Order: sequence, then C-alpha cells, then structure tokens
Amino acid sequence: MKIELSEAFYRRIAEMEEPEGGVFACSPEIYSQMTKEFTMTTMRAKLQVGMVQEHMGWVEPGSDKTPEKASETLTMHAVCKATYADSEFDEDNTFARMSPGANLTIHIANPALWGKFKHGDKFYVDFTAAE
Repeated sequence: MKIELSEAFYRRIAEMEEPEGGVFACSPEIYSQMTKEFTMTTMRAKLQVGMVQEHMGWVEPGSDKTPEKASETLTMHAVCKATYADSEFDEDNTFARMSPGANLTIHIANPALWGKFKHGDKFYVDFTAAE
C-alpha cells in the first residue's frame, strides 16, 4: 500500500518527539512509510542518458554465425545545459545548481531491459541507505 504524503508533513513529523511507548496517532502503515522514506532517502539526483552502448557476444571467426546481443552499457550524467541565466529556475537548473556534476554507468545483462533507455531520457535516481 503506497500512501502519498506531502513533504511538509514529513518535516513536521521529523520535528516531533516520539511519544512514550513509540506510538503516533496514525496507522502503522503510514508511520512505517513515513519514517522509512523520510529517514532513509538522503539524496535525489536527476540524470540524463548520454549513451547506450550495445555489446555483442563472441562468435568463432570464420563461422557463419551472427553475433547476438549480450548486454548494454548505460551511461548517464547530471542534467544540465550549456549555460543557465541566474533568472532561470526550471527543475533541471535547480538540480544542476545543487549537484552540477554526476556520472553513472550501469552494465545491463537483463534482456528485458535492453532498448528501454534512450539517449536524452531523464530519470530521478534516489539514493537510499542499504541495510
């Protein structure tokens, strides 16, 4: 069950002291989601696909076999444009000002994901602590 809560609500809850016995006046599902999402997600980046490279499998030279696709490498970078005026406040500009440089390379071996990422596509990437 996914419940949408506002950022202001999360901030308000974070400022509250946990009551004796650890009980807030909300359902366990909402409390669990609030505390997990608010305390664990530490950063969000907005990245753009810069390149998708296909990798073909190896075949014996001289054989009549055609190489088959074996994987893709996805390369992403922080959103940006050549220049931003100080008066420009679109979402990409906001992300570019807060994290002006980022690169992410992922090697994709899952055939179900091949072809799903296109040059220029933009994605949010959330960084959440692993247990």
